[in-house]
Amino acid sequence: MTVLEYAETNGITVQGVRQAMKRYSEELNGHVKSEGKKFILDDFAIQFLDEHIRKPSKVINAQVLKESEEEKANALVAVTAATTALNTEVNKTREEMLKHIDDGFDKLSQLQAASYDDSRLISLIEELKDQIGNLQKELDLKNQAIEEKDRQIKNLNDELKAMTDKYVDEASKSAWQKMFGKK
Repeated sequence: MTVLEYAETNGITVQGVRQAMKRYSEELNGHVKSEGKKFILDDFAIQFLDEHIRKPSKVINAQVLKESEEEKANALVAVTAATTALNTEVNKTREEMLKHIDDGFDKLSQLQAASYDDSRLISLIEELKDQIGNLQKELDLKNQAIEEKDRQIKNLNDELKAMTDKYVDEASKSAWQKMFGKK
């Protein structure tokens, strides 16, 4: 393997490999051959350099960035789908509640127009009050469910933002920071 091939394979510069070869010239003596302007490393030299050259930390490449973009897009699709489903459920619930309330008002109107005796009228009014109370309880439960869905959507959005920030932070590091782990 040539010095250039070794450098490219390990994500370091040719200059860095040559400096290491100079630094460890005694240990590498007889394991580096010169063919014209090229230096050829034998298996011992490759293993020795692997153990003694500080290699850069993994660099986020285009594939990793593409995958993170796909993850963000998938998360956004999930949030959008959850929001759409929630809005559909909310609208359906509101329509049902309004229909029930309208039905209750229709019954009240019928009672007022009809000439029922007082006892029948009172029992019907109490019955309607109970129905309206039950509908209010149902509406309260649906509103609690909606609030829970809103919290879930907020959590998904927070997770999406955290993922985005993480990948942006990694992508914005300089080569020096990536090699030596400094911020």
